[in-house]
Amino acid sequence: MAALALLGLALVGCQSSSLNKHSYRPHELSAADQETVKAGVSARMKDPTSPMFGNMASSIAENGMVQVCGTVNGRNSFGAYAGAQPFTGVLTANDAGKMVFVVTGLGDGGSGNLAVGIMCRQAGIALF
Repeated sequence: MAALALLGLALVGCQSSSLNKHSYRPHELSAADQETVKAGVSARMKDPTSPMFGNMASSIAENGMVQVCGTVNGRNSFGAYAGAQPFTGVLTANDAGKMVFVVTGLGDGGSGNLAVGIMCRQAGIALF
């Protein structure tokens, strides 16, 4: 009986989350948008001059928010390329009206990769 009660409590925690309140559709990035994304991600790297970008994809929410996901390989503290890591963020206009890319997640080879993957899938983007 106690095992049944524990099972019931465990299943209560399995309720699906409604964190993703937006519906997304595929979005094509312009060449200028891709350069903006690269600049935003590069600024977060240990060596901003070294990033090599892989695939990049985006989606747009009904409120106009553009979510971008991709992969980037950059140099680590030893100067060696660390391997492609996923990134995600939002392409938006700043206060001056200039398009900027705000990185919201950058993989770390561990749980950070998982978190970025979840954020991308919630936005309808499956890179990996």
